[in-house]
Amino acid sequence: MYQTQYLPVERIQQAIATAWRQKRLGDARTAVAQVIYTDMPLLEGTLPVAIARLNPLALERPSGAVLAKGVCHEIGTLLGGAVVLPSNHSGARYVIFPHRPHLPDNLPYPEQVPPHVFPLGVSVDEHLHLHARDVQNILVGGAPGSGKSTFLRLLAVTALRHGHELYLADPQENTFSRAEWAPYAALPPAGSQAAFDNLLARLLDVYRQRGERFSNPSGGRPFRNLDEYNQSAGEPLPHITVLVDEANTYLVNRATQNVLADVTRQGRKYGVMVVVAAHDWRSDSIPK
Repeated sequence: MYQTQYLPVERIQQAIATAWRQKRLGDARTAVAQVIYTDMPLLEGTLPVAIARLNPLALERPSGAVLAKGVCHEIGTLLGGAVVLPSNHSGARYVIFPHRPHLPDNLPYPEQVPPHVFPLGVSVDEHLHLHARDVQNILVGGAPGSGKSTFLRLLAVTALRHGHELYLADPQENTFSRAEWAPYAALPPAGSQAAFDNLLARLLDVYRQRGERFSNPSGGRPFRNLDEYNQSAGEPLPHITVLVDEANTYLVNRATQNVLADVTRQGRKYGVMVVVAAHDWRSDSIPK
């Protein structure tokens, strides 16, 4: 729970004036039109946020100069480490947090998750999730240690809980080792280039099989997608989640890029979500 901590308005005004004087931005005493407080709702309690609105007619420098990152940082330093963000959406202003909102290190997995919804975590004020219906393909990037593996494993666990068929690839087996994940996946996790190419070929074969089912309903029009098919089918088909870590290892092969592009383009119709991750994406390695 956050403890309410209000920075005095006079202290905020003085910090802005001092920062402007140091940066030679003019006299802030007449430029700061108003400082008001609002409470930001968080998952636990609220955080007081100060908004310092600037008078555009009193600015001696362009608003971009007074809202620059270095100016905001200096104001925050003068306020004892406050977080100061610029806003110029509906008039120049500083948005001042007395301290940085904290996020929990760990979260329990939700007890109840709606079908095909993937919980991702929380921001300071809301739970984050994605719905497989709203995202067809996801490109994940980030430096080593930024959480890509955790994100992929979370998607894998959630997909299994939803009854999805799982296809995995990881050349280093750091995220999806064969020993751990083979019992849960439709195929053993692909490590080599040949195994990944086989995985893609298997998916295209699944597409062909589902395409035949979708186009030959008994006495009706063809089904447009998996959900529509499952509403009428006696034996529903599972959604499919494809998770590929360190994808650049496989995508140096142009032929593999082209096949993956086919898989991703057709996926939505057949209930397939494809997630590919790498720490260093380049334009020539992303399937078109």
